[in-house]
Amino acid sequence: MDNLQEFVSNRIKTLRTNEKISARELSLAIGQGHGYINQIEKGNHLPSLDGLSYICDYFHISLADFFNEDIEYPGFIDKMILYCRKLDTESINYLMLFLRSILKND
Repeated sequence: MDNLQEFVSNRIKTLRTNEKISARELSLAIGQGHGYINQIEKGNHLPSLDGLSYICDYFHISLADFFNEDIEYPGFIDKMILYCRKLDTESINYLMLFLRSILKND
C-alpha cells in the first residue's frame, strides 16, 4: 500500500469510527455496494474523486479538510465553527478563555 492509499484508508476509518458508523452503513449511505468502504480501508482500492467527494459530503467536510493531516477531527471542528458563528462577542470571549485554560497557551 502506498502512502496516499494508506492515508486515505486511515482517514476514512478514523472519520467513520468517530461517527460510530460501520463500513457497510457508510458504503450504503453514499450509494455504493455494501463492501465499498471495507475494500478502501483494507487498501485494496482508492475511491474515485467523485467517491471521495461523496464520503466528504457524508461527513460534512471539505476535500481540503480531508487531506489536512493537522485536523484530526474535521467534522467536529466544522460543527464547532457553525456554533461559534451564532455566538455574541461576550460568549466568544468566554469560550476563548475556556479554551486557553484547557490548552494552557496564549
